[in-house]
Amino acid sequence: MPLKNNYIPEMPENRRRGWILITALLFLLAALLFGSLWHYAKTPLITGVSKAPVTIYIPPGSSFKQIQGILSSAGLIEPDLRFLILARLTGAVGRLRAGEYRLPGRISPLDLLRRLRRGKTLRHFLTIPEGDNIFQAAGIIADSGLTTKRQALALFHDPDFIHSLGLNETSLEGYLFPDTYSFKRGMTARSVIDRMVKRMTIKFSEECRQQSPDDGVTIDCNLLEVPGSADSPTKGRLHLKAREALILASIVEKETAAPEERPIIAQVFINRLRKGMRLQTDPTVIYGLKKFHSPLTRIDLRTPTPYNTYILPALPQGPICNPGAAALRAVMRPTPGHYYYFVSRGNGRHAFSTTLKEHNRAVRKYRDL
Repeated sequence: MPLKNNYIPEMPENRRRGWILITALLFLLAALLFGSLWHYAKTPLITGVSKAPVTIYIPPGSSFKQIQGILSSAGLIEPDLRFLILARLTGAVGRLRAGEYRLPGRISPLDLLRRLRRGKTLRHFLTIPEGDNIFQAAGIIADSGLTTKRQALALFHDPDFIHSLGLNETSLEGYLFPDTYSFKRGMTARSVIDRMVKRMTIKFSEECRQQSPDDGVTIDCNLLEVPGSADSPTKGRLHLKAREALILASIVEKETAAPEERPIIAQVFINRLRKGMRLQTDPTVIYGLKKFHSPLTRIDLRTPTPYNTYILPALPQGPICNPGAAALRAVMRPTPGHYYYFVSRGNGRHAFSTTLKEHNRAVRKYRDL
């Protein structure tokens, strides 16, 4: 016989039905809210949005509210709480990465959050061609939007910046390796130039380690060494410091665009240096006078500059352009031979001579064409 104290009265029928109804309504409301949020998450904003891709930039250190404002201004989302709620539910708050993004004109909020979390930002590219000098390189860097041409040239001559790269130079002429470089918005010109210089030092060292003992020249392989003056020419092998080899490679680069001729021209200059002969090469005169867009005159050849190899007894004071890998390779591994002279054939190729008599004959032949 049960005790009275254990008696549990039943809930009245109408009250029980009320709780069931309230619970059902709550479940229905939750389902509606979830469905609405899911529809929002998967549906691109249509009103006022072009189908064309949109480029946005999120500065480093931006708050979620600032990012939301950037996306709203770009017409990618509406300025309401749903995007914040979705970001909190997906764990995206605090994990959106800064940078420049190229996004579809119509993208769902969920895909938008995924892309910003992934951080696949837009990359830009610039190319320094083989044989370009620092004045041309400054223009290319300016065209890329990294900085102005004037500021790029200032960096190329900034002693503190140059020394921070491990170089004891007055300019970065010759040290910008010709190549294509990628960069992201927000990167500085300094960081991109730093990569150019590092790539040159690495490439120079790689090519230098391949030099042959039969080439008649010994080259130091560390471009970061303190530069010195050229060794006096001696019989037998010629010794070049790394900086001197870079200068010679820049001259070879400017003398010919024919790949097969570069090692031969390098051999001519090495033979002349070994004998103590002047290099007598026009590109050094052009660089010294900064006469890049007009022909040279006889007066130009007699005009003293730190680069005029018609007057200087050896190499000019520095590189005259930024040489590529092929020009570096030509200096490290010149074609063996006994040429001391060459003259343009007028077709992009050159005629090579061993003696001055042969050379003068070739000059008369090709200059009269």
